[in-house]
Formats: sequence, structure tokens, C-alpha cells
Amino acid sequence: MKTVLVYGSACSGKNTYVREHSHEGDLIIDFDALHQAISGLSSHDHDENLIGYVYDARDALLNRVLDKGHTQTVWIIHSAPTKADRRKFVDEFGAELIHIEASKEECLERAAKERPESWIEYINNWFERYEPEDIQSETREHIEVPQYIQDNAARGLEFYEQGFGGDGLVDATINAAKDMANGKVSHEKAKSMNAWFLRHISDLDSDDARDFLSGESDKPTKGQTAWLLWGGSIQEANQMDAQKWAERYIAILEEEDTGERMSEIKQDKVFTSAPKQVRPTPEHDIRFVANQFEIRALEGSKANITGYASVFNKKSQVLGGGFVEVINKGAFKKTLQERGTQTSRDDIKALFNHDTSLVLGSKRAGTLKLAEDKQGLHYEVSLDLDIPHHRSAYMMIERGDVTNSSFGFDVLDETWSVPDDSKEPVVREVLETRLYEVSPTAFPAYQDSTVMAERSFRNLAQMSGLDLNDLIDANNNGELKSLLQEEEEVVFNAEARKRRLELLKKS
Repeated sequence: MKTVLVYGSACSGKNTYVREHSHEGDLIIDFDALHQAISGLSSHDHDENLIGYVYDARDALLNRVLDKGHTQTVWIIHSAPTKADRRKFVDEFGAELIHIEASKEECLERAAKERPESWIEYINNWFERYEPEDIQSETREHIEVPQYIQDNAARGLEFYEQGFGGDGLVDATINAAKDMANGKVSHEKAKSMNAWFLRHISDLDSDDARDFLSGESDKPTKGQTAWLLWGGSIQEANQMDAQKWAERYIAILEEEDTGERMSEIKQDKVFTSAPKQVRPTPEHDIRFVANQFEIRALEGSKANITGYASVFNKKSQVLGGGFVEVINKGAFKKTLQERGTQTSRDDIKALFNHDTSLVLGSKRAGTLKLAEDKQGLHYEVSLDLDIPHHRSAYMMIERGDVTNSSFGFDVLDETWSVPDDSKEPVVREVLETRLYEVSPTAFPAYQDSTVMAERSFRNLAQMSGLDLNDLIDANNNGELKSLLQEEEEVVFNAEARKRRLELLKKS
């Protein structure tokens, strides 16, 4: 599946570009067209009361694309995606980015002739707020690629010139392939390569593709040509080499970005606390962890809270009387990709004291930034001190009245192990989570161990077939370890664990 994000100001010519480059069977996701279908109005007249329905329809289409894919090109027309939005489309969809460039004067002139008066304001706002692709440094604008990627791209261009690429390839792909053949690739292209290769591996799995590799045919397939144009080898033994190179490049970027972010954190106001737990809400688990966080006053009424909501690979205190919990590195990776994006319905919030009426920030809005690094789940909240509860939160942290961070989550994947050492408790390793919120908070309330154990052991009971009440009773009586040792073969049944995980991810 090929996905192309076409963006630019209103009246810049996005729809014209897509019409000229799309083909029968392509999927076109266009906000204005969806609004027209829902409202019955012209594509340029927007009814504010229906906007929410249009977003829901667009989100449903995007989610289906992610889930089911599409046999031909998916075109996403989007007027004003931020840089973060564009990177999400690259990371999640493997999208190619097409920026339709037009001057403000051109767009305003077209709007005056063809669009309602309100579009003048849309255009002015776009040119005021647009975030260009100003990569962090000149060295990142283009990077060198290995010789084998250069050779693959050059071969792909030869096939394209011979007519084997089909007419669905966009100009951006060909231009990027020419750059690759000359030994360089743009930062954004390098980032999108990893996702693109992973999504398109099935394009190489056909009888025609195998016939070409075996020499029975002298015609490469469209999928093989596209694969080469992206820098990949079509030989089975090394067809993922370019993907692995891109994956390593992304890892280096993340490492650099984490280092840059952490180097900015001042150490003059750091609050720490011992690991504790709080009473869970009915909806999800909440954990307190040993952490560092701080506040920083910025210009005007702006301020930041930064810290760690979770620390990786560190055992908690004994929970519920019978086990310890470890959050593994990578436990938040997928939930951060899926939640709080412009294409998802579910957000991740920063709350104060877990109070849903005291929202401090939102991942989707960009006022909450979350990232996994070597230490744990790092968060940064942008505060507006003109908002009363933002100012209250800031003042209480500054005074030292609030000294903890925590996070609310569900466990999607986990393992349980029973150490041989008789003195060591049972270990629950959390492998994958669904994250709902992070919260600076005051001292934690002591947890009702029965309630906490019931939520934790409910997953283990579903996984193993053991009775939930038996697990809770054994935990309360200090017999959890012996019970699991007796039933170890049942508890760690891989098929049962797989079935449970599939059910959880569908919920």
C-alpha cells in the first residue's frame, strides 16, 4: 500500500494535484469532500455543527487504512498538519509527503474568485502558522546512504525508465530515488523508509516477482521496481538491509533528541520520592514510581513541567503482598504511536492529581510531549499560567507541596515468573501498556491491596485458567509463589497468553 499526504494552504491546488496523479481504485481521503457528503452543502461551505462528524468519518477511514490496508494508493488531503502531524503520518502510514507550494497572494486571489469570504481568514492563518521542514541542522537536511542503497535506487530508476514502474509512482518517489542514486537522502525520506519497507514486504511475494528473480521472466514487477526506488534490494537474502539501515538511523535520531532534551533540563529544582502506589480508579491502574521532575518558568505566562512518569527495569515495592512489578523498556512504544495522534480518537492527557477536570496538557494538542528513553517514560507539559488550575499546579510544585508523578494505564501484555530464590517474590513484567494519563500529584494514597490485586490477577487468571479468588487469597496469605510453582505449566501456557492478548487488543 502506498500512502501520500498532500498538504498546503487552502486554494494552493491540493485537489488538482491529486486529480492529476490519482487513478481508478485509489482511495482519496479529503476533509472537504467528506463534509460535502455529510452536509449536502458545497465542498467549500462548512457547517461548524457538523465538523465533529466529519472528523469522526475521516478518523474511521484512516483507522481502517491502518488496520486493513488498501490495494492501491491512499491519498490524504490535509490543509494544515503540523510538523508533528506530518511525522506521525510518515511513522504510522509510511506516507510520502507532498507539499503543494503556492504564494499567499496566489491563494488569496483564487479564494476571492472561488471561495466564501471565510476562506480569506483560513489562508492568512495558514501562512502565519505553517511550520516548514526546517530540519534541526544543515547536516540533517541530506545524509549519506550506503553504496548498496545507491546501487538499488539506480537500478530502480533504470526499470522505471523502461516502463516497469507503472504510472502510480509520484514525483517525490522518483526525485528521492535520484538523490539516493547520487549518494544522499533527505532526513524525512530516511525516516519514512523503515515504515514503508515493513508495510510493502508483501509486494515482493508473487509468482511474477519470483519468476523475475529466477530468470524465467525478464520483466520486474511494479512492486519490485518501487522497492528498488526506495533503496531496497529485491534479492531475498538481503531485501531488508535498507529497512535495517533506516531503523538504525531512526534509533540514532531518537538517542540524539533525547540527549538534547535532557541537556536542557536544569537541576536546580528536582523533587524525588520513593516508589509507592495509589488507589486505582475503576477505569485503569495507577502507579507511582521513583522519579525526578522539575518546573521551569519560561517567558510571559508560560512554564513547563518535566519528569518521568515511569522508570524502566526497576522492581517496584511488593504489591498486594506477594509480587513485584517491572515495567520493561518498550512497554509504551506502541501506545505512544497509536494514541493522541491526529488520526486517532483516543488521546493521552496530563492531569493534576488524576482529576479529569484539571487538564494540564494533551498529547494530541501538542501541549503534552511523551517519549521513551533509556531511563523510562519521559513527559513534558506546557503550562499556561493564565489558566487558574495551571497556575495552582505550578505554585504547589514550586513550594514543594506536590512531589510525585504517576501514570494511569492498562496492561496489554505481560509475563509472570517465579524466582528460584525462596526470599524473592513473584515478578510481573509489563511488556505492553495502553496509556491514558500522566499526573503530577501530591503524596499517594495508600492502596487497597485487594482492589489492586484483583485488577492485576484478573489478567493472570485469564491467561492461566486459575481461579481469580484463589490467586487473591494466595496472595493475601503469602502463598502466591507456592501456588504458581505448583501450576507453572498452566500459568505460562503460551497459547493461552496469546489468546488473551488478542482479546485485550480488540477491546
